[in-house]
Amino acid sequence: MIVARLASSALALALVAGGAGARAAEEGQSPRAGLPHLAAGAPAAAPVWTLDKPGSRVTFRVTAGGQAFDGVVKRFDAQLAFSPTNLKASHAVISLDMASTMTGNPQRDQALPGAAWLFVRRFPRAVFVSRSFQAVGPDRYLLQGDLTLRGVTRPLLAPLTVVQTGERIRFEGQIALDRTLFGVGAGPEAADVAPLVSVAIRLSARKAR
Repeated sequence: MIVARLASSALALALVAGGAGARAAEEGQSPRAGLPHLAAGAPAAAPVWTLDKPGSRVTFRVTAGGQAFDGVVKRFDAQLAFSPTNLKASHAVISLDMASTMTGNPQRDQALPGAAWLFVRRFPRAVFVSRSFQAVGPDRYLLQGDLTLRGVTRPLLAPLTVVQTGERIRFEGQIALDRTLFGVGAGPEAADVAPLVSVAIRLSARKAR
């Protein structure tokens, strides 16, 4: 139930989630299958960072019937190139496997992949592609880009925190996304579900060798 119109929230990110990870491995595919590649040929490349999947998470919170519940996107991948001194060459591509979206509630988890919600059979991935990083303070940035979810592409502006310690880096953020802008949630079953979904992302990575 990930969605997006951005609403300014406190976030600390790289943003919110493609069909990588476990399912890709089970199907004999590369875990990065379907993940767009970073643009090549930049005049001065920023360092490339390899995602540490065990240390990374994409979660969300939704309110339905006045009660909040949490969920997680279990499988995702990212390509990250970032330097605080070379923001022009910094870039992020994040791909989320929407079939791995879970809330822990059997009824909700059965409905989520369906046509009224994520329509996973037709739109298996959500992909975010950055356009720019802008510094707004120590370790704080605004990330601009485009999110494609359920076949709909919308611009996204996300505040994020980026902390680098030697060969490690961490991107964190939280964004309010409007599910209705992507056609997520249709019909009577969505009537009591709030349009805004709070998405939190933590991407941990190490410098590529």
